[in-house]
Amino acid sequence: MEIPPPREPTSYEEMASRKLILRRACSVESLFNSIRTTTNLSFSDKLRQLHQLHQAVGDPENPEYEKFKGMAEEPERKIPVGEFRNRYMFLMDNFKMMPCFPLKTGTTNWQKALSSLNYVDENRVPHVAADDIPQANVFKELPRYHSRYNVHVFRKLRKEHPSNINNCIFEGLERRVNDDNYLKWINVRHPFSRAKERLFSAWHQKFDSNYEGFWSYKKYVPGIRTFEDENSVEDTRYLVSFNAFLKYIVHVASDLDFNEHWQSYDWSCSPCSMNYHFVTKQESSAADASFILRQRNLTDITYLPGAYDDHTEASPKEIFNAHGISNEIALQLYAIYYPDFIMYNYSIDEFL
Repeated sequence: MEIPPPREPTSYEEMASRKLILRRACSVESLFNSIRTTTNLSFSDKLRQLHQLHQAVGDPENPEYEKFKGMAEEPERKIPVGEFRNRYMFLMDNFKMMPCFPLKTGTTNWQKALSSLNYVDENRVPHVAADDIPQANVFKELPRYHSRYNVHVFRKLRKEHPSNINNCIFEGLERRVNDDNYLKWINVRHPFSRAKERLFSAWHQKFDSNYEGFWSYKKYVPGIRTFEDENSVEDTRYLVSFNAFLKYIVHVASDLDFNEHWQSYDWSCSPCSMNYHFVTKQESSAADASFILRQRNLTDITYLPGAYDDHTEASPKEIFNAHGISNEIALQLYAIYYPDFIMYNYSIDEFL
């Protein structure tokens, strides 16, 4: 079986820059959360302050950062307890890797790449290519911190520790988080754009009338339809419009009440608590995957299928305009998903 040659990897300098920005954002987390939740500021004032903070964090030369950092409190960092907060943490003890793959960030491709390692023999000969991992198996192959994906393990844990299974999960996760021998990374993509497809992809797939798994999302349709514009003209293939879907998200505005496919990375991967070594991005997944796999000397036995190069497709602004999404909605979404913008240095400037 032939493994495709690896792409030129993302530079270590770029990876270090991403990690630095994540750390800077985490250092002012208490400040931006207080701005987002205060009732003493108008939305426009909140937006102005959040954007100033965003700019300061994203530019290592910006002197305003130290001022903002001084205004922030240093919280006690705790790993979330409970399997629902940790369900996107994947575990590969034999390779000492523990990535976090939030949904709609190219998760399936990464799971195929890592699942194929289960079919490498003791002589480092791969027997199943990443592209050949069956779609039906891709969500079952890799262990993760959730009973839905590790039924037999969790059944045993519940039998042995009926009253404290969450503690058992937490202890195993904490041990690996604090072990620098485990390679830990988080994979992200721009929350808005079509080319990077997060919110757009969630709507595009889950509310397509031809989607086989639609029954799981049917319960959201009545609530979303209350935000439909009577005069809007949308593709009848979709049961709700993209515009109404985004207005619904703005209305709910809570990770606790969001479906897992549109929860924030902050909720899904707890980036300020997990000691991630690296941040990979869907926009540069081919080069980023090459970088990650090289850290474990794996480029000769697996690869990332369907990897993206840098995109030149429509910008988030163009996509929103095509669906009649106002700047007001876009900026409200920015405030909701603000941690995902500031921590990974994604820009909102084209909407300002």
